[in-house]
Amino acid sequence: MSLWSKGLFVLAAGLLVVSLGLAVERMMFLSRAETTIGHVVDVSAQNSRCGSRRMRRACTRFKAVVEFRINGGAPRRMTVSAGRTRGHNRPVTAARHPPGSAVRLVYDPRNTQRIYRDSPGDVFGGPLLSLFLSLGAGAGGLKQRSKEA
Repeated sequence: MSLWSKGLFVLAAGLLVVSLGLAVERMMFLSRAETTIGHVVDVSAQNSRCGSRRMRRACTRFKAVVEFRINGGAPRRMTVSAGRTRGHNRPVTAARHPPGSAVRLVYDPRNTQRIYRDSPGDVFGGPLLSLFLSLGAGAGGLKQRSKEA
């Protein structure tokens, strides 16, 4: 087994531990989380390039500013992704969260700075990304090992 393969396996194991730790932490977060409803007060659009390295295409990316209150307190704001669509210069009404729409949010009542959009991708995106990177590193280590045999 080459040093490269061993390194990839160590990286894969480390990322797997991180992924599991993040998943447990997010499940604990959800066990005590409370929900609130925010409303989109502004949407911005930016022309960009989307797709894989080989299949780049013109797109418009949207960001939404969501205003919300926690326990009747002062209004707060956060920015969330509001999706993307093919083509440049698309109107903000094409965003996933157009102006005026409601957005469900989950937050930790002990630490109100920890707030996410109430969707599996937003809450578990970090642990899932770490898991997929771990699987990729592990597969890379196996591929290197099979080439040596």
